[in-house]
Amino acid sequence: MFDFDLSHDILLFLQQHPNTKEMHIIRHLQNLGRLPQGALQTDLGLFRCHFLVFNALYRLRQKGFTERTFKLAISALYIEYDDGFVFEQQGSAQSPDKADPLADFYLDLGQLNQTDCYDVQQLLSRFWQRMIAPHSLLDEEKQAALAVLELEGGVDFSTIKQQYRRLAMQHHPDRGGDQEKLVAINQAMQCLQAHYTP
Repeated sequence: MFDFDLSHDILLFLQQHPNTKEMHIIRHLQNLGRLPQGALQTDLGLFRCHFLVFNALYRLRQKGFTERTFKLAISALYIEYDDGFVFEQQGSAQSPDKADPLADFYLDLGQLNQTDCYDVQQLLSRFWQRMIAPHSLLDEEKQAALAVLELEGGVDFSTIKQQYRRLAMQHHPDRGGDQEKLVAINQAMQCLQAHYTP
């Protein structure tokens, strides 16, 4: 029921509504019959709708960059489509999905297919724990993530990104690395992004 491509319908919507929110996109897709009307009534349905929308958004962002036709800014608070954006000269701009753990997550359909009700409950539980966790627990989480990236406190986010890229390349399975280590590195980077970016 959920395993289909929403990118064409979302692109048409963004061309008409260049500054929008995820919920507006979901409502539009429901009105088109592309997402079930009751899909948001369960945690798993909400996760699947969110995942499919963000999978399509990240693929569209890459398409716009590759074809040099539009720019797409994606965040939890807004989605911004810009077809008047002037791209830098060929080869001088980096792919928007380079070293982006969120893009990696949403572009991997295995994450959608392997996530069940229990997994969604765990994600929500971790989210709420972070929201109400004492500051010291957040610091412990940050230090643990830095340790995974073989760093210590006091580093800036630029240094973290450089180290992340180095370790991700080193441990990538295509280069003979360990998949589990790469997953830990990606999770650590996601954690640190939450700590270092507003």
